[in-house]
Amino acid sequence: MNEYGGYFPLEIKKCNGGGYFDKIVNRCELNSARNAIKLAIREMQCREIFLPYYMCPSVYKACEDEGIQIFSYHIDSKLRPIISNFMSSELADEKACFLMTNYFGLIPQEEFLRYCSEYKNLIIDNTQSFFTEPITDAYNVYSCRKFFGVSDGAYLIGKNAATILLEPECSYLHSLYLLKSLDKGTNEAYPDYLESEEIISKSVPAGMSKLTQSILSAIGYKEVVQKRRKNFEMLHFLLGDKNEFSFYYKKDMVPMVYPFLVSNSELRSYLITNKIYIPQWWKKCLDIKECNKTEQKLSKYLLPLPIDQRYTEDDMKVIAKIILSFLEPF
Repeated sequence: MNEYGGYFPLEIKKCNGGGYFDKIVNRCELNSARNAIKLAIREMQCREIFLPYYMCPSVYKACEDEGIQIFSYHIDSKLRPIISNFMSSELADEKACFLMTNYFGLIPQEEFLRYCSEYKNLIIDNTQSFFTEPITDAYNVYSCRKFFGVSDGAYLIGKNAATILLEPECSYLHSLYLLKSLDKGTNEAYPDYLESEEIISKSVPAGMSKLTQSILSAIGYKEVVQKRRKNFEMLHFLLGDKNEFSFYYKKDMVPMVYPFLVSNSELRSYLITNKIYIPQWWKKCLDIKECNKTEQKLSKYLLPLPIDQRYTEDDMKVIAKIILSFLEPF
């Protein structure tokens, strides 16, 4: 029964298009991407999974929780899988699953289509590429928290995903940082954000919260896409000749960040002192002796510069100016 009267709740105006993936039938809305990966493994009934060394440790933990055997593979300087040490029959086995990551949202769709044709059970990790079109014959995983101001939210898209029925999670208890950041700024709300991330990391598979569904239905996705592309292209124009990472980019891509690679261990700290907060992704690769030079270099030096919809091209010019003032002081 509906409720009537009383105080006014938070007002969120819905856009005509609703959520970005609302028109896709074979989707499941979840609380987190790692739980989406767990459900994909269960749906495929896999006993083995092939994961890249260069990836978030939480994915390894999620697969360990499912009790399946994990094999690690390397990536090359173009972020492509190196799987020559595995037999093709191992990867094509019906009980084996191959997870491929769309790093920074800069891997061509053709690459995923090729792997999908070769391997029966493919999971495409699109957590860094929210706007990449899902591939029908694979399980596609998307993260909302990496692209928008929500405290939970993920999508699993693929065969039978719509048949997965989950009770929605209640996220209001760990959403305080979103409101606090509006009043106090993201830096002051950062401890609250970390608490929320800890809660999500320990969560079991559940449906996307109603709060997150409401926020996602109010986002103007076309504007988000345009801003991200413009900001990415502006940073590449200003910093491309200093970037040690050579990547593939097409106009139809919508990257998560601008991956700026420079072999200087002091630049990250310099950016933080200038209020440009840059995370260091997957430092574990520096401690794993099996990791190759590419994986270790990315872990140590890669700077994922923000290009998201909060910012303008003028903001990108400010970021680039600060970086260049450090790299070219005279």
